[in-house]
Amino acid sequence: MGEKEKAEDQATEMTEDLLVGFKGSREEGHNVSLTRKDSLQKIFNTTDKFQGPAYLNQCLMVLSDLESGDNEANDQRSFMLAVIHEMAPKDPVERILAVQMAATHLTTIRSASRLAHSTTLQMR
Repeated sequence: MGEKEKAEDQATEMTEDLLVGFKGSREEGHNVSLTRKDSLQKIFNTTDKFQGPAYLNQCLMVLSDLESGDNEANDQRSFMLAVIHEMAPKDPVERILAVQMAATHLTTIRSASRLAHSTTLQMR
């Protein structure tokens, strides 16, 4: 199995572990499917049923249209949730920091990618 296939399998497993599925886009509206009522609470490690959707909204706000659509190769929604879940935040401050760190990571990678693919000085 090649590296690409391994990465796709891992992404699928991670999404299944997180119990969250995504369809749609920022433009169309995100369609979030939860396999359990407490899926978002589990991801963000909170007992408050209102915090999970609020943190998810914060995650989705920072993604570009390309990063939050049905194109699986570019979709970063599951990645953000997986990163936050792996950080296992223990309190509200850690949850906020985990969301910020995931968002900062993605925006940094987005900027680095644009720089790497720029062909003119003006694009840089």
